[in-house]
Order: sequence, then C-alpha cells, then structure tokens
Amino acid sequence: MKRNSLTLHLSDEEESICDDSASTCSFGSRADLDRLHESPVPSWVQIGESVMVASSRGGSNKTGVVQFVGNVEFAPGPWVGVELDLPEGKNDGSVNNIRYFKCRNRHGIFVRHDKLILDKKRRGSRKQASVKRQSLNSSNPNLVRSSGGSHGNSPNSSLLRPTAASSAKKK
Repeated sequence: MKRNSLTLHLSDEEESICDDSASTCSFGSRADLDRLHESPVPSWVQIGESVMVASSRGGSNKTGVVQFVGNVEFAPGPWVGVELDLPEGKNDGSVNNIRYFKCRNRHGIFVRHDKLILDKKRRGSRKQASVKRQSLNSSNPNLVRSSGGSHGNSPNSSLLRPTAASSAKKK
C-alpha cells in the first residue's frame, strides 16, 4: 500500500506571519478570559433576579434565581450563585465546605456574570412573591408558619384547630 504525503515549504517570512497571527489570537482570547474577573458585574445581576444560565455545551439554557453575588474562596473575581429550577446544578450553594447560599442538592451552580441572561418573562416574579409574603406576615401577626407544636395555647390556635381525625390519632 502506497501512502501519499504532501510537504509544505514556507519561507521564513511566511512562517513568521503564521506564528505571529496564531500566537496573537490565542493570547488575545486567553487574556480576555483572564481579565473577565476584573470586569464589574452588571447592575441587573442582583439577588432574587430571575436568570437563564447559558449552556457551555450547546444544550438548553438553565433557568433559576440569583442567590449570591460576590467573591468566593475557590476562584478569583466575582462569581454569581444561582439556584436552578431543576436539579441540573453541581452543589447546594456550598463549595469546599463554605456555604454561600442555601438551596436543594444539585440545584446550585456558580458562574461568571457573562454566562447569565436576564429572564424577562419571569423577571421579578420571585422578588414580588417574597415581598408580598413578608408584607402579609408583618400586617397580620396571626399568619405565622406552624412549627408543628401543640394546638392548645399557641397564638395560632385560631388557625390550627384539631379535627376529629387528628384527635383520634393522638389517643
């Protein structure tokens, strides 16, 4: 079996041009990547903001809510912690035993701000729900989450009344 081969002969000047352009391009992209941690986080990236995390592998974007913005121990520069809607993340809001925010297992992910897209369809929906819940609790002190304690003497006894079924279970 005979192999065909091609030998390319370049002059010194042509080799120099190829080497310079390749090194400039690769250095330029690496330098840009290294400088990313120096760029400021956009003002819209705030805790409670609904976002989409752009997929680095060409898959679909992941949706979630910003839970942390700031410096971390595991890498230089500002990072954004996002609580994802689905268990497509890498953590529960902690990395190397340092907790940055709290969420369910595999719902947390840390990304650079350039991977975030403002989710205009859901923008502020969780922020508004949180504010409504806080104002509702402060306007009516009787609306407090049940701790699962006794029903008799608590200030919430008007909200939590024993039923025949629950009384029968206690006997």
